This record gives sequence, structure tokens and C-alpha cells, in this order.
Amino acid sequence: SALAKYSYSSCGGDPSAVSVRSLQISPDPLTFPGKVSYSIDFEVKKLLKDVSMQLKIVRNTFLLDVTLPCVKQIGSCTYNKMCSFIDDMYRENWGSIGTKIAGQFLAKNTNRPDLCQTGLPAQRITRSGSFDVPDLPSILSFIAEGDYTVRAEFRDTKTNNMIHCLEVNAELNDGSSWGRKKRRTMA
Repeated sequence: SALAKYSYSSCGGDPSAVSVRSLQISPDPLTFPGKVSYSIDFEVKKLLKDVSMQLKIVRNTFLLDVTLPCVKQIGSCTYNKMCSFIDDMYRENWGSIGTKIAGQFLAKNTNRPDLCQTGLPAQRITRSGSFDVPDLPSILSFIAEGDYTVRAEFRDTKTNNMIHCLEVNAELNDGSSWGRKKRRTMA
């Protein structure tokens, strides 16, 4: 694999708004279905309200890089209201897996503030935990094994100014029954 190891880097934004100190994701490579562990340490330096996220997911191959489409809110999508991201994922069941993934976060965080009302105040945030990624339904079969670059641009929805940009490189292994069948037929 060309990337082999997980990595992340800042790719721009307003350094007076957000600073990411650490972001760890394991296992490396990521395998789905399976458990993903995470640890994040970042600082919000001023009140953030009305934030959108533009996500671009690119599969890196030896011939060319392919941008994944946005299908049922999974892939290279724009999320206009980050304040309700997890709630929207749960309620709308994005990609037929959203309820399973978001439900794990909601169960662990029952006394959450309404960020759409209050915004996210200046603070240092450290979180760690894990969640289970279910087997992907056939509609998301475009997500395959390989090396990926994920670019997340967080923007002020009123001015469209970039607040922060984060780029993650990771390898993805498909441990699903669909992925194993696909590999057997190619051998």
C-alpha cells in the first residue's frame, strides 16, 4: 500500500479559531466492519456558530485518484449544520448505517448542549473512545479497500471563510462478507 500508515495534517484555515493538537485513529489499517478507536485533542479559540463541513474523500490508486461521490449523505458531501451533525445522521439514517453509528455517540452523551442555539464556546476539548462500524450496505459498495485521503474543510456558513481544514490519510480494509467474496473471485 502506498500510504501504509495513518497520518493527519492541517491544511489551512484561521489559526486564531481552531488548533488541532492530536488526532489518533486505530486500527491501522482501518477495517470494516469493525471497531474504530479514536483520540482527539483540539482547542477552540473563539465561539464557533453556524459552521458547515465540506468533506472530500479521494481513493488514491496507482493510476489515478478517484473522488468518491456523495450517496445518501456518505462520501464527498457538504454538511451545512455541524451543530446537529450527529442528530441528523441518526434521524436520517445516512447510507443505512447512520443510525447505528450515531446512536453509539448519542448513548454516551445524553446531556449535550444544543450547539445550534449556543454555538461551541472557546475551550480545549479532549475526547477518546470507540465505535463499531457495521457492514456496509450494497448502496455504499463504492467504498472499497484501498488508500484514501479525506479532506474536511470547516467553514463559517455566513461568510464562507475557512475556520479549519484537516487532511487525513488512511488505509481501509474491507472485512465484510461482500469484500471477501469480491477478493475470492479476483484471485
